[in-house]
Amino acid sequence: MMDLEDLPPMALRDWPRPAGDNGFCIHFIPEQYHTPEHLDHQIGRMVSMRMKWALVVYADEIQLEMAAPKFKEAGITVVWRKMLYPGDRYFDWGRDVQLLESLGMPPYIQIYNEPSIEVLWEDPHVSKLRFTEDLLRAARDVYNA
Repeated sequence: MMDLEDLPPMALRDWPRPAGDNGFCIHFIPEQYHTPEHLDHQIGRMVSMRMKWALVVYADEIQLEMAAPKFKEAGITVVWRKMLYPGDRYFDWGRDVQLLESLGMPPYIQIYNEPSIEVLWEDPHVSKLRFTEDLLRAARDVYNA
């Protein structure tokens, strides 16, 4: 297992990118649960707008298993964001990375969302120190998966 300070640097050109990358990106529908029909409809709209990237919120591995192949087939690279509040702990980052890799998707994962915005803190009593510890653990888990 590597520590975060041991991370080798990567140049931007070394990161996997979608074929014909044009930089067009959109936040996908701000819901964590999707039906196959909903995904097909919205991804079809993205393809018609020539989108190559999306930020997609997901609830669990079932959603990843359903959604990832659809985005891959459409040629859209996804940054996945697990639906969490800054005070929530999550211990399955590694499983999510491995699942995405098994589906042939780059495991781009956003760990937490805008922790500096206090309204997003469901539990304001969670200390910033605990959040920082959780964030560092999550980054290690994703990197080492």
